[in-house]
Amino acid sequence: MILERGLIVLCANILMSAQAGARGQGMRNRQLRARSWQTWLIAVFIGAGSVILFDSSAHAVTISLTPASSTTTLGAPITLDLNISGLGNGTALGAYDVSVNFSSADLTYQSTTFGDPVLGDQLDLGRLGLNGPTATSGRGTVDLIETDLFDSPATLLSSQTHSFTLAVLSFYSIASGTTPVTITLNSLADQNGNPFTATTQTASVTIASSPVPLPAGVCLFVSGLLGLGAAARRPLTCPKDFAGLA
Repeated sequence: MILERGLIVLCANILMSAQAGARGQGMRNRQLRARSWQTWLIAVFIGAGSVILFDSSAHAVTISLTPASSTTTLGAPITLDLNISGLGNGTALGAYDVSVNFSSADLTYQSTTFGDPVLGDQLDLGRLGLNGPTATSGRGTVDLIETDLFDSPATLLSSQTHSFTLAVLSFYSIASGTTPVTITLNSLADQNGNPFTATTQTASVTIASSPVPLPAGVCLFVSGLLGLGAAARRPLTCPKDFAGLA
């Protein structure tokens, strides 16, 4: 009887130990799985951060039009500057192909002047004037292309400014209203000819109707009234010839 009780207690202890071991193993497995998830989440966050950092550095350069918002009158000229900013950190501009898009019903293209009005052409640092930039206009678009043919990569990195005007575009307004002017990046290349990307910032032009001129007859009539008013306010004086007769 005692032996049977001893065997029962022994079996019960073995079973409890086995259950405790199973529970311990399950807890360890859960801990390992939790650590595995934590490791995976950390990897995901690190990867996402790397993507964000890479994306921000890749899109630090901006091509924009200024002024971003402008107002003119019908039939008046208007100019827009095509700018680049955010260069540096080992990146200089070696070539670009950019299209400026507009509504041909609101604006008509006139001309393009390449280079920064103050800094000069930053893709022609030697001032040789041999790059031969081109501006090709079509219906509602102007395609601007320039390549630095003579400045070395080292010169571009050391002497090219990080923000400058690529070109100044001139238009005439031909219809009233507000019209957008957008940018299409066809290609950008750095000082070594390697392509890179940039963000774009567009512009808008508000064209106000011209004031209606007054007819010439109305202008003469108003001028006459003003003259009569001035004469009425002038004091009366007696001529010298009639002073002795008084």
